[in-house]
Amino acid sequence: MLGLKSALRSPQRSAASAARAPAAVPAAAVSRLATLLVRRELITREAITQALRKQRETGAALQHILVHDHLITEAALRAAVSEEIGKLALAPLPSVAQEYAVIDGGTLYVEQGRRSSAPLLSWQEDAARRAGDLLHVVTCDKEEFRKRRSVAASPKKEVAGQAAVRRVSMLIAEAVEKRASDIHLTLAADAEEGGLLVQFRLNGSLRIVREIKPWADGDAMLRAMFQGMAKVADSQVREGDDQHAVISDAVFLRTADGQELPLSGVRLARSVTVRGMNLAARLLYRRREDGQISAQGSARLARLGYCARHQRSYARLARETMGINLFTGPTGSGKSTTLAQQLRAIVDARNDIRVITMEDPVEDEFDHPSIWQYLINNANSDEEKSTAFAGKLKTALRQDPDVIMVGEIRGLEVAREAINASITGHPVWSTLHASDIFMAMPRLVGMGVDRFMLGDPTVLTSLTAQRLVKTVCPHCAATVGDIQEILPADEAKALRMWARRAPFLGDLSRVRVRREGGCKHCQGTGESGRTVVAHVVLTDDTLLAELLEHGAAVARRNYAARSDAEPDMMAHGALKVLSGLVDPRDLVQALGAIKPPCEEQRDLTKEDLLTEEELLKENNL
Repeated sequence: MLGLKSALRSPQRSAASAARAPAAVPAAAVSRLATLLVRRELITREAITQALRKQRETGAALQHILVHDHLITEAALRAAVSEEIGKLALAPLPSVAQEYAVIDGGTLYVEQGRRSSAPLLSWQEDAARRAGDLLHVVTCDKEEFRKRRSVAASPKKEVAGQAAVRRVSMLIAEAVEKRASDIHLTLAADAEEGGLLVQFRLNGSLRIVREIKPWADGDAMLRAMFQGMAKVADSQVREGDDQHAVISDAVFLRTADGQELPLSGVRLARSVTVRGMNLAARLLYRRREDGQISAQGSARLARLGYCARHQRSYARLARETMGINLFTGPTGSGKSTTLAQQLRAIVDARNDIRVITMEDPVEDEFDHPSIWQYLINNANSDEEKSTAFAGKLKTALRQDPDVIMVGEIRGLEVAREAINASITGHPVWSTLHASDIFMAMPRLVGMGVDRFMLGDPTVLTSLTAQRLVKTVCPHCAATVGDIQEILPADEAKALRMWARRAPFLGDLSRVRVRREGGCKHCQGTGESGRTVVAHVVLTDDTLLAELLEHGAAVARRNYAARSDAEPDMMAHGALKVLSGLVDPRDLVQALGAIKPPCEEQRDLTKEDLLTEEELLKENNL
């Protein structure tokens, strides 16, 4: 895209330049274009007024200003203009002019040196009276003109309807307003009876929002997400194939009144099912410092639900100068959020260091002079992304880093480079898709990492497993008469056993559940957000040796029997249930059936539940 100064310096641009920015249009004719865009609701009146004012001040083309300022995408602008010009049924170009001129949508491409030919000028004069500034002219050299004529002669791909694009943008804005993490769209196979079912994932649960009918409207919305909105090599919806893409253009990530949404993008995954087609859209929020996570140091993790024992472990790790630290869990378990807060805690404690991060996509933008964030470009497949991450890691090691963060260890190349960084004296923080801490090593070995590289706690320094669990609304949560009214007998018995291992909480009298229908504070959901349940372990020779020699199951059992064992996710979750923070049914949804503590389980203390700040308040310090 050319800058405004370049556009003013070079009013006669080549076709290559025109591909990056719309050509200039006469200032006196802007009303036709402005009227079209406002009428089609592609831009607000306020935005077009702002653009027109800027045009008067700078003299730049209105089309260029609209695209440059992210008020509309070039694709959407060209599609609207092309469709409108098509309705005008302009006269065809004179046959003699077709040797050096071709019209494609709203653009007339002319071979260099032929702009002043009499037949073409006559046609342009007539076209200008009917189309005004909707039609613009670009001069090409011979090679560019040949390419443009070839493109104009080829069959056109379907352009997604702008009404559908707008409906999708409004749906995204609605999901953000409700703080949904995902949008699920299900298009029925039956075009006569079905429609598009819309569901939002709110606090981990799927909620039906509405069904969009007729079927054609829903189909148009799914197509619009790939055809015109997403950045994808092939923008056509291929009916029988799975497809992935990302919507990242700022023009689609706005509210109806033009306000920017707190999203870096929307990740799309589409597939065909036996009953139609589905699409899952993950909302990639830009997390900023706010009331929830604006604390300093390890207190940042406390805001997410980590306890005092966890905070002390992370405070120690923040000072380490080598070793790989992994957060494990499935997609949606909050790994990236916790990782980002730990990085902030590290620069809080050590603000004279260099931190280098690499993610795809970037979910947290760190406004800190100590943090450099790499972009992963031109990588579409998992193999390409793995290669790109490994390459960035190699580059990072040459840039004098103190701490390295990799968004995810996704393959052997990245794992090897992370181990290399650790061995050469760098702490590496990353995430790994594994069910718990004991499955992290088998996962790495399964990738192809040499086993002997993983037996040293200075290489693999810490392992964290976490899940997100809904919390009950403190204003309307209900107490439980008999725990067996909401849990099977064996799980109720297990919860009582946990209560005996937490003497500071006593019995089950504090257990509370979500009230059906909720209240005004929770908007009828009975929920007040989500909290972390976690298992944080600083590795040692014994644990790593057992994992290597005996596998995950034996290592898990032997570790639980150790007197110094850290409480696992079930223990952490049980404490939050017993304290009245979490509905026991929601713990089951996150971790599965409530299991009893092992016989060797030590008694749980306030440090396993409360934060450092809460402990200080309890002790009046």
